[in-house]
Amino acid sequence: MTTFVEFLAGNALALVVVATVALVLVGVFALGDRSPPTVQPTRPISTAAGLAAATDAAGTDAATTDSTDSDPVAVVGTPRTESPLDAPFADADAVAFAVRVASPFGHVTTVRAVAPFRLDVDGETVHVDPPTAHSPVVDDARSTHRRVLHDADDVPAATADVLTALDTDRSRAARVLSGGILPGRTHRTYRVTVVPVDRPVAVVGTLARDGDDWRLDPAEDGALRFLDPASVTKHA
Repeated sequence: MTTFVEFLAGNALALVVVATVALVLVGVFALGDRSPPTVQPTRPISTAAGLAAATDAAGTDAATTDSTDSDPVAVVGTPRTESPLDAPFADADAVAFAVRVASPFGHVTTVRAVAPFRLDVDGETVHVDPPTAHSPVVDDARSTHRRVLHDADDVPAATADVLTALDTDRSRAARVLSGGILPGRTHRTYRVTVVPVDRPVAVVGTLARDGDDWRLDPAEDGALRFLDPASVTKHA
């Protein structure tokens, strides 16, 4: 018959095992992506008149409140760039992309990139520079590609270099706990969301005058957000 002491010892061991597993799981999630908060735009802007009205209102607010901040808006336009990104696995020129990497055990990490670009908005130009604080948040899923690879040799060398370079922010502990960005003992699933050149998109940020043109800067959290223009028009 199991004694009371043996019962306590057995359950204590089980509790230790459960607690250890829980701590490991917490560690994996804690060491994962550090995505900035999602910024909700106050309204879409897709016309020259809208650009002028938004910046005029921001100037008035700044004059009355001693602040240069303005509400985040979603500027809808067509992106152009002289230095497009080659989106991994997508075979497409892009102004921004996000690659969500998963293993058979769950999410590994997300790597992101954005290039300097301009938005053509109703014949006007809005300049957008990459933020220094955070990588872009790409929520426009209209151009999403999925690729499953089982061996690191299946990843083109140039693509592997790009993914590895974008993954440098993760600590060594994060890589050990959540896994590497390239296939190893297990396969990797890549979901690539692309913001292509020459296709209208909504970019969320704060708008300001830039000489005869306009400038869109990251909102308070330091990240640009890319959305499907239809979703902004519907929900903003």
